[in-house]
Amino acid sequence: MSGQNLVGKKSQASSGGGDLSTSMLSPDSHRSGTILSVQILRFVAAFAVTLYHAHGAVMIAAGAPKEVAYQGIWHLGASGVHIFFVISGFVMVLTSFKGDRAIAPSTFLRRRFLRIYPIYWVLALIYILAHALIGSAYELTGVQYAGALALVSTHAALIIGPGWTLAYEVYFYLCFAVSLMIGSIRALFALTVFFLCSVVAGMMFSGIADAFPLATNGLLLEFILGCWLGYGFLGRPQWIARVGLPGLLIGTAALLLSGLYDALRIPTVLAWGIPSFLIVAGALSLEHRLKGRLARAVALLGDSSYFLYLSHILLIDLMTQLSGIASGLNMVAIGFLSLVSALLCVAVSHLGHLGIEVPLLKLLQNRSKPHPSRVEQVGAP
Repeated sequence: MSGQNLVGKKSQASSGGGDLSTSMLSPDSHRSGTILSVQILRFVAAFAVTLYHAHGAVMIAAGAPKEVAYQGIWHLGASGVHIFFVISGFVMVLTSFKGDRAIAPSTFLRRRFLRIYPIYWVLALIYILAHALIGSAYELTGVQYAGALALVSTHAALIIGPGWTLAYEVYFYLCFAVSLMIGSIRALFALTVFFLCSVVAGMMFSGIADAFPLATNGLLLEFILGCWLGYGFLGRPQWIARVGLPGLLIGTAALLLSGLYDALRIPTVLAWGIPSFLIVAGALSLEHRLKGRLARAVALLGDSSYFLYLSHILLIDLMTQLSGIASGLNMVAIGFLSLVSALLCVAVSHLGHLGIEVPLLKLLQNRSKPHPSRVEQVGAP
């Protein structure tokens, strides 16, 4: 992508108007100015995680031990979480910085709360009811239910398994909101230094890591990578243009080859985080090429990626437990059934997005009446 094309998008975003003006609560790829590359990556990341979980569930239904079911090449699907984290940092900067100024922390937190929690609570209730109906009701205490619904790190995965990643999102949002009190570029430097110090402290002192496992996890650095990518997109887009297709290909190849050096115990922030950064940067640099119907159709699936991410575990469980067709299948048939299951999850989730999530977001938008600002495409899963 040319530096001029990226500069054009930057100037529109900085003004808070033009083609990038849209609702802060409802990501919608139909709207003019939507960054299609980000929406497409959101779908790719959510689908990768869905396919990973679908294959593991089908393997278990076919009789494989749990410790074997989620291994092998299919494990690469878990890298979608890391792409999400980079996208999240990118989007938070893109939607929160206006030149040298930043939006108010209270405004930022209100928007994030309305975008993350209401639909999560709706789907958590559906999980609870569905499991009760199929005879596998949750056996949780009141404190555990409350912790799961609040996305407290120690309980976030108790109702919806992938909720553990949302606990990282919420912590990042809280830290990001605090940093907004000191401006834009200073906020990024402060947040970077704080996360680096936290991670290093966790590496050096096991007691700190045990006491604050979330706050000292290297995954937080992936949000920082995304933040600086967003800042570069707004202020110095020429260097993103230079990443281009080579960056996308190198990042993808690094993810595909990560299994070869897994035995070296390389931290995932290096093995998957940096490749995810290259993938997102490379995709952004190719934005000008995404003009066709196919690109926009995939981007529309990116609109429903959060619903897919939250709902796919339940959908997969219902398909594998109620159908009983996985028993005795060979590896080829298991792979095919996993792909079909994942695609069904995409279809059902998109319908759920249109029928549940979009009306809910519109209701929240009408009640909260946010001020028009530049486009928000949620990077969080």
